[in-house]
Amino acid sequence: MNNSAFTRTSMQFGAYSGLSKFVLFLLLYFMHVSPLGNWSSLGYILAILFIVLGTRFHRDQDSESYMTFGRGVGIGFSISTCSSILYALMVYIFGMLVDASILDVYKKESLKALDEASKMFQSEAMQSKMGEVVQQIEKITMVDIAQSVFMNGILGGLFAALIVSLILRRKRPFFDDNQSTSNESN
Repeated sequence: MNNSAFTRTSMQFGAYSGLSKFVLFLLLYFMHVSPLGNWSSLGYILAILFIVLGTRFHRDQDSESYMTFGRGVGIGFSISTCSSILYALMVYIFGMLVDASILDVYKKESLKALDEASKMFQSEAMQSKMGEVVQQIEKITMVDIAQSVFMNGILGGLFAALIVSLILRRKRPFFDDNQSTSNESN
């Protein structure tokens, strides 16, 4: 178990995760569904899948089939970090170079959802607060979107890594079979 295997595994599965989330982003875009809207949360399923696969691979291939809880959290979080960096960068580049209108669509959907929510609140204080939120939504840039995508990926990945590590951890037995056979031969 060495750190180069840890780094290689986290970068490999992080890249798979980031690329698969971007493919989902493109599918939503070409289906004329806002790739930054509610459907984009399907990307979390892909991220969790690659955290599970990468953590299990690390345990079985890099760590001699044993892995502590901390090591599992580390590899899972590292996978989600690599994935989040790659995905946020690709979303930013897409929004800046390919189609800047995805930001306008996102803002319109957010304002529409806020308008629906504001119908429930009739107090003057709440209406004033809604006005402030509208101003904040109108100021959103692609940098803000990329930062949000990155932070959501990091936080969701940490949560997933904690759960996956609890499930996939495997302690080394107190008496290893290899040690007992080598002692018997002496």
